Amino acid sequence: MESFKIVNHTLKGVEMSGISLGEDLPRHFMSGEKEIGYIYKGGSFREWHWHSLATIEGESYLLFERLEIYPFSELAHSLRPKALPLLRTLAEALQSLPPQFINLNSAIIETWRIYFLGDDSVLILPHSLSLLFLQITPPEVRANHFDHYLKPNLEAPFALSHQFTQFLYFAITGSLPYSDEKVRLDKWRHLPISLMGSTLKEEEAEWIDSTLSLPASEQREIASSAYSGEENLSWWLEHSKDLTWPVEIEENSALEPFKEGQNRRVERTLFWRKRGALIVTLIVGGLIILSTMVSIISNRMPPPASAHLAPHEIVELFVEGQDSLDVTKMGVALARGTKNPFEKESSTLFVTARVREAYERSSPIVNAREWVAAGRPPIDESSLLWGNLEYTIEQLDPLTYRLKSLFLAPRGGDEVMIIEEVERVVDFTFIEKKDYYLIQKIEVVEERPLRSYPLV
Repeated sequence: MESFKIVNHTLKGVEMSGISLGEDLPRHFMSGEKEIGYIYKGGSFREWHWHSLATIEGESYLLFERLEIYPFSELAHSLRPKALPLLRTLAEALQSLPPQFINLNSAIIETWRIYFLGDDSVLILPHSLSLLFLQITPPEVRANHFDHYLKPNLEAPFALSHQFTQFLYFAITGSLPYSDEKVRLDKWRHLPISLMGSTLKEEEAEWIDSTLSLPASEQREIASSAYSGEENLSWWLEHSKDLTWPVEIEENSALEPFKEGQNRRVERTLFWRKRGALIVTLIVGGLIILSTMVSIISNRMPPPASAHLAPHEIVELFVEGQDSLDVTKMGVALARGTKNPFEKESSTLFVTARVREAYERSSPIVNAREWVAAGRPPIDESSLLWGNLEYTIEQLDPLTYRLKSLFLAPRGGDEVMIIEEVERVVDFTFIEKKDYYLIQKIEVVEERPLRSYPLV
C-alpha cells in the first residue's frame, strides 16, 4: 500500500515532522481556521495541531511538532507484531472522540487520516486534512486508502466493523482483501485466510472470513441502526479481544483450488462482458427465426410429436420440454397464434447454458428433481438449478387442464444470484381437430415465490 512520505525537518531551530503532500496544493487551503486532530491512548485523548505548510526541495509538506510517527501501511510491516492492539486502540479512539468529529458519509474512515505513534498511541487527522488528501491523491493511491474498502451491500451501521476486519486481514496478509481486481470481478470473494497456512486458530480464521462475507441481513442483526458505526464497533472489539497475535502466514497449497476456481469465474465474467451481448443477440435471433418456422410448419401439418397424444399427455410433453429447455418440444402442439408465456424464460436460459457449455466444456444446468433426490446439497455459484420439482395435472372440463407445479429457476443479475422456488398454476385450453388436439391458450393463473436458495 503506497503511503504519504514522512520526513523530519528543522524549521527556524524547531524540530518538526512532516507529511509529504506533493507539489501543488489547492490555494483555498491556505486560508481559514485550522481544524484540530486528536491523539488517543489508554482511554484519554489530547488535541493535535498542525503548524504550517512548507515547501522543502520543491515538495509541499504538512508540518507539525516532532513525533515518532508511522503511516497506516506499517501495520503490515514494522508495526505488524503489535497491529492488533493498535487497531483496538484505534477502535476505542473512534468510540471516544467528540461527537461528529469524523464525517462518515461513506460509513468508513479513510486510512490517510490514521497514523500510529512511537508510544502506541494513535493520531487521527481532522476532516479538513482528509479533504485535502482527497484532492491531491491520484486514483490508484486513493483506491488503497478508501475505494477498496467500499464493498457493495455493506450496511452503514456495520461498515466500520467490516472495515476493521479488513484492517486485520491487511495486517495478517500484507494485502487488502479487495485490492486485487480478480477478487472484485469474482463478486468480491476474498482469498480466505482459513485456506492459508497461519498460526490463527481455525475458528479465528473462519470468523475473519465469515465477517468479510456477511450478507446484509446478518449485518443488520449484528449492528443496530439506532447506534452509529463507531458505537457498533463494540461488537468488533468483543470478538477480537482474544484473537491470536502475532500471526504468521505459511505456504499452503490448500489455496490453489480456490485460486483456480476464481480464475475460471473471472475469465467467464470477462468473456461475457466482451462477447456476451453479441453472442446472445445472435443466438436469440436464431431462436426467434427457428421458433417462427416451427410455428408455421406446425400449423400447416399435424404435429407429428403430439398427434397421438391426449391433452394431459401434451401437458406432460410441455413440462418435459420446459425441464430440458427445449422450446420446440414446448411449442409442438401450439395452435396458430398461441403464445407460450414461458418461451422467453426458457430460451434465455438455453442461450446462457449453451454459450457457457461451449466455453467451459460442461453444462451448468442442474436438474431440479435430481437435485432434490441428492438431498438438496449446496449449489455452486456456477450452476443453474432449473426445472419442475413436482407437478400435478387436473382436468377442469373436457378441453381445459390445470398444471400445478413447484418450479425452480435462477434469479438475479451479475452481482447477486439466487435460486427461487415458485408455485405455479397454469391452465391449458385445447381445441380438438379431426384426430388430434392443439393448445389454444396457456394462462398463468397464479405464480407465487415460496423460498430462495442462495448460491455458495
